[in-house]
Amino acid sequence: MKNKKLIFAILVGVFTIVFALLAIFVIPIRKYTFPLNKDKMNIVIVGDSTFCNDLDGKNLSECLANKVDADIYNYSIGGTTAARLNFDGEIDYYLDKFNFYNVSDIMITGNKATVLDNARSVIFVNEQAVTNMERLAATDLSKCQILIINYGINDYLSKVSVKSDIKNDEGTFAGALRKGIAEINGKYPDLKIIVNTVPYVHIENEKGNVKTDSKEDGIVDKYNEEIQKIAEEFDNVYCFDMEGELEINAGNYDEYHVDLVHFNEKAKEIIADSLAEFIGGLK
Repeated sequence: MKNKKLIFAILVGVFTIVFALLAIFVIPIRKYTFPLNKDKMNIVIVGDSTFCNDLDGKNLSECLANKVDADIYNYSIGGTTAARLNFDGEIDYYLDKFNFYNVSDIMITGNKATVLDNARSVIFVNEQAVTNMERLAATDLSKCQILIINYGINDYLSKVSVKSDIKNDEGTFAGALRKGIAEINGKYPDLKIIVNTVPYVHIENEKGNVKTDSKEDGIVDKYNEEIQKIAEEFDNVYCFDMEGELEINAGNYDEYHVDLVHFNEKAKEIIADSLAEFIGGLK
């Protein structure tokens, strides 16, 4: 009888040690640093350079910050897409980890290892991108009120398919958005998610010949149709019609851009005004 009690005590001790080691080394407790002010409206932004380009001064998130009473955490990374572009072993596999299909996973799990692998595995490292993902992992979305998601221009330029027969196909624009939003919405049901439509893209070469025009091929319109469907599919998910607010066309394209794809100050102010009004209507 004493031997049985001794064996039981030893087994309990072993299991206690094992679980303690798992807690320390395998299942780390997620530590939050942001938001800094939990009594204020907090807005998180993820997306491409639409919100982080400051080629002519302020970026779009800074313009928005001047128009809303909120703390804004802008984790946008230039050049990123909603969709997954590369798979294991392919060129730019690690850089691909900054795209929304993986960013949404970081929001859910807090696991930033995938982007830290990037810092160890490629010659050129976007240090700001790594920093943004580290901060995103340390952001408690349950203490935030609004998440703004902005992708599409780089998906379009990368010729990402609109969708496939697989509803949550990470390799497509709509599939990657839907999958990520579904997971975020499921974990943070009170978080209001705003998904921006994709603006018009018109690129000419040095001779003035049109190389890309999203109105001609209709792909961006299809992206935006899917964004609207996704917004209607989930509670607390909203579509902000960025393209409609600007009304850009081939004739006035230069008035709103500092280069081929990045908005100038005029465009940013128009978007910020409209987005601030849109956010105000969600309260």
